[in-house]
Amino acid sequence: RSVELLVKDTGRILERLLIQFSIYKRETECIEHHTYKVRLEYEAEDESDILIKVLSFGPGVKVIAPSNFIKKIKRMRWKKFLRRLTKML
Repeated sequence: RSVELLVKDTGRILERLLIQFSIYKRETECIEHHTYKVRLEYEAEDESDILIKVLSFGPGVKVIAPSNFIKKIKRMRWKKFLRRLTKML
């Protein structure tokens, strides 16, 4: 399995991301100044860990493929939003 990320390298996000995912096979391509495409290859059993780690980088990292991974990211963000909203009520 693989996931493709778009990384806006502000505050050394790219460096932190590459360290965080150093155990995985990865390819990095410079798209434009301070913007990179990173492709990570991983085993199916690591997917939850990958999801959580990607989310930890906030808006500086965007999942661009595959679509099922994007859906899982959106679902996790939505659940987090609902938990916060519930606590406020």
